[in-house]
Amino acid sequence: MGFTAIHADWRRLDASLDDLRCGRAWADVHRVKGQQLVCPECRGQVFARLSPHRARHFYHQERPPEGELAHEPPEHHLLKLQLVTTARAAPASAAGPPRAACEGSACSAPANAGDMPPAGAAATRG
Repeated sequence: MGFTAIHADWRRLDASLDDLRCGRAWADVHRVKGQQLVCPECRGQVFARLSPHRARHFYHQERPPEGELAHEPPEHHLLKLQLVTTARAAPASAAGPPRAACEGSACSAPANAGDMPPAGAAATRG
């Protein structure tokens, strides 16, 4: 159960985000015939589907024999989904990665994270 896939035109998709991180809806990939999606790790073909718990994810029609995802149980994937969902819902702080680290990645830090004072620091007016 992977939460990311690569689309030739839309690039990396993230099933844990409402806009798939590319401005598209889940309906644009889920149950769409002829949709060409590949695994970012093994480059094998993947398909969009919902788990029995209604978690959106991408799956291999044939399980890859090697690679990081091949040996992770579904519970591990669901834990990763819970972690990323919780992190995205947390209030922004300066402890997050700098803006430059987020460009072109799946980072969810707010665009102004590097401009905010450290947590607990008093704001000064000048």
